[in-house]
Amino acid sequence: MHFANKDIWLFILAAMLGLSGLIVWAFLRRKKIVDKAFSDTQKAALLSNFSPGARIFRTIILIAALFFLGFSALDPRWGSKAVEREMSGIDVVFLMDLSASMEVADLQPSRLEYAKQLSQQMMSLLIGNRIAVAAYAGYGFKVIPLTADINAASLFLNELSTTMVDIPGSNLEDGIANAIELFDKQALTHKAIVIFSDGEDYEFKPLEQAALAKQNGIRIFTVGLGTKEGGKVPVYDEDGALAGYMDEGGQTVVSALNEKLLQAIADETGGIYAPGTENGVLAIADRLNELQKSKFGSNIYEFMEPQYQYFLLVAVLLLLIFVFLPDRKLNAKKPFMPAVIAVIALLAPSPGFASSASDGVKAYQQKEYEKALQSFQKAITADPKNDLLRYNEGNIYFQLKEYEKAASSYLALTNTKNTDMQMKAMYNLGNSFASLKDYKNALLSYKYVLDHADPKSEVYQRALKNFIFLKQKFPPQQQKEDQKDQKDQQNKENKDKKEQDKKDPKQQNPQDKDPKEQQKTAQQPTKPISPTDVENLLNLIEEEEKKHLSQQEKPKGKLIVPKIKY
Repeated sequence: MHFANKDIWLFILAAMLGLSGLIVWAFLRRKKIVDKAFSDTQKAALLSNFSPGARIFRTIILIAALFFLGFSALDPRWGSKAVEREMSGIDVVFLMDLSASMEVADLQPSRLEYAKQLSQQMMSLLIGNRIAVAAYAGYGFKVIPLTADINAASLFLNELSTTMVDIPGSNLEDGIANAIELFDKQALTHKAIVIFSDGEDYEFKPLEQAALAKQNGIRIFTVGLGTKEGGKVPVYDEDGALAGYMDEGGQTVVSALNEKLLQAIADETGGIYAPGTENGVLAIADRLNELQKSKFGSNIYEFMEPQYQYFLLVAVLLLLIFVFLPDRKLNAKKPFMPAVIAVIALLAPSPGFASSASDGVKAYQQKEYEKALQSFQKAITADPKNDLLRYNEGNIYFQLKEYEKAASSYLALTNTKNTDMQMKAMYNLGNSFASLKDYKNALLSYKYVLDHADPKSEVYQRALKNFIFLKQKFPPQQQKEDQKDQKDQQNKENKDKKEQDKKDPKQQNPQDKDPKEQQKTAQQPTKPISPTDVENLLNLIEEEEKKHLSQQEKPKGKLIVPKIKY
């Protein structure tokens, strides 16, 4: 049992004690006034029909009723209830241009970063629909499949950069082709592609892919990034520092917005072109929300059932007894109990009484994450061994971007006997570490899922994609920090050894290495991960995945996003 309104228990307790004290004070004051006003003989004559025991009993009943009212006001809850809710909407793929021209700073801080901001705003206006992300430069590629988890799609989109593609260029044709492949051809939902680009594509034929999209019932909406005057395309060195604005031939490259191509692509499919502004994003979002929504799945919500009604019923019954129970001596000719029993029967709840929805679920649906967190933490206090409550707590912390606390909640589930819950917790733990830029622990978390989860399961597929993605993005700076830590540790050991030798030269070990040799060893750099090593690693992962899938039945159907339970 836990109390949903636990934060007001002091106020309720103070109110109950105050009212109870007032009732007792009134009872004693009345007795004192009667004793002072009448003699014993007069009281015996006047109060011959009154029962002192009944009056005390009624007072106790009234106080008990007040305490049951206060207990029900705390909203006690226990047990769990699952509610399935159907989901409906449209399918939208966000296609991001990652060509070098997107680094031009005619939009601040750059075209690409500005495009990310606009895409985040548009996603917030499309909650309830399924979102996927694709990107392109010299070639197109898929980033994340269709998902109803807007936050997950937003997280992956925000990590895109122009350095992710090793082949330069602006192959919008291949980008549209990859975006089309992300849609489920069997789904009856309306489909749309939103392209964020400066429109530069002089080598390929994106209009042909736009025509193919139209044949598949897909509308394309385009958002233009950049200015007509354009700007210089920056060139960066291997460390990511600005090296100038010259290409390999020593020529300055200027990139400008090509609205004509973007307008033609949108017109071909029945979509619209909008400039890269907030009003432009709102216009496209309004058109997308006007499309007919179709059912594409369901979510299961779990919450603890409110039980306050039972305590409220007891309080009402006690109040009824207080009202109908006389403080006079009972008269056999005028029984009162049948009347009380009749009222009790009238007010008894009928079978199948349905309680109201959980406050925590309501708060989460309304994006009141702080309030939802309080509700789930109250539930955890009452039932600390409930893995589902702890898992939901971690999900809410993740929504609040308190990734360290989210990781702590997921870590508490590493030893749970529920294997499915454990795999999801480890996967989300990896996401938390990735959000904290602790890529090493993120990779370890995903690796745990890959070692223990069913290769056909959704959580395995997601962990595999994230694992590969992080391997591609693993920052070399981490290796430098590890190397620096190793060097600092070696220098510290050398310093300690020198101080010890000064104190007692005779105890110096003649077999110790020369300090210069040790320093040389400590300074030997760790070999960085080369592109070839990364490629080999990805090939090994792919071969291991094929080995698992060849031993089991190949999964069928569309990718299903893990359901978050409440």
